[in-house]
Amino acid sequence: FGISHEVIAVGAVGATILGIQLLVFGVLADMIYSLHREQIVRYDRAISDEAVTESSADDGE
Repeated sequence: FGISHEVIAVGAVGATILGIQLLVFGVLADMIYSLHREQIVRYDRAISDEAVTESSADDGE
């Protein structure tokens, strides 16, 4: 094909670095998304607990 091995080596290194970056950013994105879901669940739980506390305080009057 007439392509020197240096060019192929540079392309392979570039593709390897790109693949590793995609993998790392994918893992980071998954971690951020999981943390976001966990925070939403905690927020919803805190809001529902607060509503229950307020309604039980109103019932006590």
